Amino acid sequence: MGMQENKIKDRLSRIDDSKLGLDLFEHSLNGISECLAICDLDNHILFANKSFLTTYCYNREKILGLSIEKLNSPKNKDFTCNNLLLATINGGWTGELYNKKNDGNEFLISLRTTLIKNDNEVPIAYLYAARDLTEEVKTRQALKFAEQNYRKLFWELKDTVFESTPDGRLLDINPAGLELFGYDTIDELLNANVGRDFYVNPDDRKKFVSILEKDGHIKNWEFNYKKKNGNTGILLETAFAVKNESGKITSYRGILRDITEIKKAGQELQNLNASKDKFFSIIAHDLRSPFGSLLSFSEFLMEDIDELSKSEIKLFATKINESSQAVYKLLDNLLQWSRIQTDRIKCSPSEHKLKKMIEQCLEIMNNKAASKDIAIHNNVDDDIDIFADDTMINSVLHNLITNALKFTHNGGNVKISADKSNGMVAVTISDDGVGITDENISKLFCLDKQISTTGTANEEGTGLGLLICKELINRNGGNITVKSKEGEGTAFTFTVPAKL
Repeated sequence: MGMQENKIKDRLSRIDDSKLGLDLFEHSLNGISECLAICDLDNHILFANKSFLTTYCYNREKILGLSIEKLNSPKNKDFTCNNLLLATINGGWTGELYNKKNDGNEFLISLRTTLIKNDNEVPIAYLYAARDLTEEVKTRQALKFAEQNYRKLFWELKDTVFESTPDGRLLDINPAGLELFGYDTIDELLNANVGRDFYVNPDDRKKFVSILEKDGHIKNWEFNYKKKNGNTGILLETAFAVKNESGKITSYRGILRDITEIKKAGQELQNLNASKDKFFSIIAHDLRSPFGSLLSFSEFLMEDIDELSKSEIKLFATKINESSQAVYKLLDNLLQWSRIQTDRIKCSPSEHKLKKMIEQCLEIMNNKAASKDIAIHNNVDDDIDIFADDTMINSVLHNLITNALKFTHNGGNVKISADKSNGMVAVTISDDGVGITDENISKLFCLDKQISTTGTANEEGTGLGLLICKELINRNGGNITVKSKEGEGTAFTFTVPAKL
């Protein structure tokens, strides 16, 4: 134990030797990564550690005795060495400034200065501790660039980006939020409360917060929102919880997208697909009847033709012909309807005399009208001109006049008239036939509620004619309406542009 104490005392006595003490002091300072310099009270350098010599590109012989003012950069326009000395004497200075290396290159440093005093509190030297900020400056610039890009993205993004507190107070929101929620200024929007002012159903907000508090994030959350003016819509939200060092949630950050129109389009597509499915089901049902007749009558002929009289054979042949005509008409209408739906029928409007178009159509209808002793009255004035696709309008006229004849009793009347107003021509085709029930009027132009009724002389129909008329009239910039009273007759009116 005595030998160990002697060794310690020997080491302490050697440290007291002034040269050994200085060597240890210098070795310690050289191990520090900061640039250290000790200057006399005239600011001449007495000592510089290895980090200082390496950073400033000096050797020991050249740096010792050099005025530290030589390292000052002209970039420090509003800062002088006198300012630095005064601050150092009064307790030290900390900050950033530019220095100049031995090779002339200038760089930014972080500097701390301290006044060194002896045991009697008399100032004897200055200590300068500097740190090269070159790499940090690059990092700062990169961060600034990233921040600028983020802010640009934040401000220009079409989706709404926000940060809010758990109690619903907005901390930040980009300009897209103004348009989304219908506010005039960002300040006005920041005064709104998320749960109270944006949610249609407060319970949706509670569910959102519950999920976010539990999982820390939420993706594709849908909820009904409201604007400042009371209008509503549907939002899609993705958000995450922001936590402090202790793990407590301090805010929510997220992105909002209005999907109202997308939802509407999706619902419309779903309804359309459902309507088409039902429509094709109806068409399949309508095809069964005439094909059933074809099969039945042809089977009779095939099996019993030797036993049938000529009049019976003629009757069967007539029925087969009627069924074939019905199938052909249905398939023809289906083809026309499909061409309309796939946009393979182009609308090419031109000027036409309406009365002449109707007269040409009636030439084909006269025999059918005569067979039922129906009088057709063309009351359209000679001077009414339309601007429409003649093929489409001829198809509409043919369909509507055929329907009028079909549902008019023997000896009845069909009237055609037209009026011009506000650049449009309204064409009305009316009859004094059986009329249409209120229930069936609502189904006339519905794809999934197709109706097909036999005429007063048991004429068959496809049920597609009015759908085709509506599509063709719409393509020409008009519309079609119907008025009817059961037992008294029906009037269909369609509009087309008048001659320019």
